[in-house]
Amino acid sequence: MDYLALSKDDGFQKWFDYQPKDLQISKYKNVDGKTIVTALKILDVYNAFSNARFSFLSAGQDDCGKLCEKNDAGKLFVKAHFLIVAIMEYNICWDLSMQVIWAYMHDKSYEELTKGDFLKFEKSCKGKTFEGKMSNAIKKGRSDLKKVKRLYEKYNKKTPVKDINKLCNYIKHNGTLYFTEFDDNFEKMYRSVNYKAINSLPRISYSFSDIEDKLFEFHNVFQRYFNKLIEMVIPSDYFDK
Repeated sequence: MDYLALSKDDGFQKWFDYQPKDLQISKYKNVDGKTIVTALKILDVYNAFSNARFSFLSAGQDDCGKLCEKNDAGKLFVKAHFLIVAIMEYNICWDLSMQVIWAYMHDKSYEELTKGDFLKFEKSCKGKTFEGKMSNAIKKGRSDLKKVKRLYEKYNKKTPVKDINKLCNYIKHNGTLYFTEFDDNFEKMYRSVNYKAINSLPRISYSFSDIEDKLFEFHNVFQRYFNKLIEMVIPSDYFDK
């Protein structure tokens, strides 16, 4: 894994600039409230992606400081921990990107959301509801959503996105990932019975390099997807005074 390349990859930092400021709020609050909310969700994605990248970078550190004993077992544990955290955080990025689209197609006014409806609005974004509302909005005349829907469906089917989602769900149901570097996921019991080996219940094991490759692929694919999404949902005059 080329952690140096990951550390130098900072193109996503421009997402922070979309944080709604006084200029954007005063410009859009009465005419296009959804733009303010959409931009706010872009900031949420930026924060989540920054956290995920930091966790991923932390997995590549040789000096773990006081996080563990200064031995190989301790270093392996720290690396495994940060890889697992990175998986969870990158998957959050995908979920939040759905909320960006959800914000873009909402019909509530900015004033309504500032009066307490914003949290309800965020929580209402769920898989089938999300896809159904997008399809219904297109049927009702939101032709601008057609290209957004195509983009979402295209990237939602990509292998890196599906891999990270699958790994995240595995962690949620099993508590961790098992890594071959620990050599503790045995297929057979230590002792035999009547000279016959007894099968154990091994879990799926991955090597560090397997997970690093999947994370780096997602890291790059997600940036391409999200940059395209921003172009579709944010007005071209967003930064104009």
